[in-house]
Amino acid sequence: VEGKAYSYKCSNMQVDVEEIFSLCSNHEDSDTRFILYVNHEKMIGFKNVVIRSPDTDVFFILLCHACDIDITIYLDTGTGKKGQLINVSEKAKEFGKEWCKILLEVYVFTGEDCVSAFKGKSKVTPLNKLMKYPKFHSAFSKLGEEWIVPEDVIKYLEEFVCVMYGYVRETSVNAVRTKMLKKM
Repeated sequence: VEGKAYSYKCSNMQVDVEEIFSLCSNHEDSDTRFILYVNHEKMIGFKNVVIRSPDTDVFFILLCHACDIDITIYLDTGTGKKGQLINVSEKAKEFGKEWCKILLEVYVFTGEDCVSAFKGKSKVTPLNKLMKYPKFHSAFSKLGEEWIVPEDVIKYLEEFVCVMYGYVRETSVNAVRTKMLKKM
């Protein structure tokens, strides 16, 4: 049932179902509810949790929150021979809280999971550019802090888009668009 969470207990060929009201949520996408579930498992005493999802969104969301939850989070992803179990908590510690937040913001900015918001650019291109140009880190770390994005952050994000398309000396998307059209 959408928005409701249930606990299932099996014993002697009987299944008991109980609604867990603290896990009820109005989030439409289950990707964002995983953190609620992980937190619940930690509160009831679990030390480890495994999330099964092929969705890259889940990895970045878990990575961003893993530093704040004292439980080991594993992501079971992929299928068949391409399946893997990723220790998200270990990755989060390795990257650090600030970098994990930046990674989530870049991921969301570039169009999240299945569709890139930028024509001809994969998910890897923005991440590579972000590592090469650390001056954009602070702009991405500020995303999501306020409802209205500050003008200076918008300017840095626009410049980042220019860099993504290989125009490192440009700061205007319109200027880059013009140059690209002229090349055509």
